[in-house]
Amino acid sequence: MWFFTLTGSCLANEGNANFNDVTTQIVPGLTVGRHWGIAQGNLNGDGKDDIFIGVWYIGPSVV
Repeated sequence: MWFFTLTGSCLANEGNANFNDVTTQIVPGLTVGRHWGIAQGNLNGDGKDDIFIGVWYIGPSVV
């Protein structure tokens, strides 16, 4: 099994079937790692569900 080093992502729902990458605005300094989980919720307070793709990483955490 191969793992690629990637960053987590936070994708904002624009309401028209498009999602914009807003990772640096919502979780600045997100570290690199392996995609490990996904969550849905209203992350930016606009009333629309957004997507967060979390990562697994050995090292310092950013919260």
